[in-house]
Amino acid sequence: MIKIRTVIEIAGFPKEHIEQAMQKIMANLKQEKDLIISKASVADIRQLQTMWSIFSELELEFNSINPMLNFYFDYTPSYIEILEPQEMELKSIDFANFINDLLARLHQYNSIVANMNAENIVLKKKLQATPQVQQQAQKENSAQKKQTKPKK
Repeated sequence: MIKIRTVIEIAGFPKEHIEQAMQKIMANLKQEKDLIISKASVADIRQLQTMWSIFSELELEFNSINPMLNFYFDYTPSYIEILEPQEMELKSIDFANFINDLLARLHQYNSIVANMNAENIVLKKKLQATPQVQQQAQKENSAQKKQTKPKK
């Protein structure tokens, strides 16, 4: 049996969405067949400047390392602490599977970021091509030139 303490945090807005997202995570955890929730507490939601933040602190139990690693990938907690056992023996196949899953996830995120960056560039080019933006840019350039003219 592997016992962990973990924290899952959500931040964003609007407030209601963040609260509902945490409720959904807690409900999903209760439905997981490969883990047992020993302790669970959800903190009060709080405002951090322009967004809202909420977190849950959990103690979970797993029968083996694979469900624990799947939990990390599926719920991406912000903190973990392995409480029991003090030492673990890990089979090379389990470790290799973990590394391969990690690499697949990193490649997926890299692809998402690259696609978003390409879309951002296209949108910027389209925005710069609109007449209103071109006129505004010309006005700003004219204003800057007037400010930087040397005094005689």
